[in-house]
Amino acid sequence: MTGLTNYSILPTKNYKDSLKELGKHYKGKAKQIFKQFVGNQLLKRLASDPYPPKSRSEPLPSNISLPDGLAFRKLEFKMQPRLGGGSGEGRLMYLVDSEQKK
Repeated sequence: MTGLTNYSILPTKNYKDSLKELGKHYKGKAKQIFKQFVGNQLLKRLASDPYPPKSRSEPLPSNISLPDGLAFRKLEFKMQPRLGGGSGEGRLMYLVDSEQKK
């Protein structure tokens, strides 16, 4: 699919802090694999298609609302074999601005 414009990925401070905290669970080579998997593979795929088949719209708590054009999504994915925990699955919650592609 060449010629398509990618979405921009804008990591928040909370995302960076969460990624750093998750990274503490992995040591040595597994830590590098984790960062490469999330940073290079997962986020790049979301930049080209923020609505992959294994993602779904996720409801917000009743006291929180999003501005028009933003969608809260949850992506569930299989972790790479060297990273899988007890369930071998991971999830990423993210916002998509459907009105703006950069």
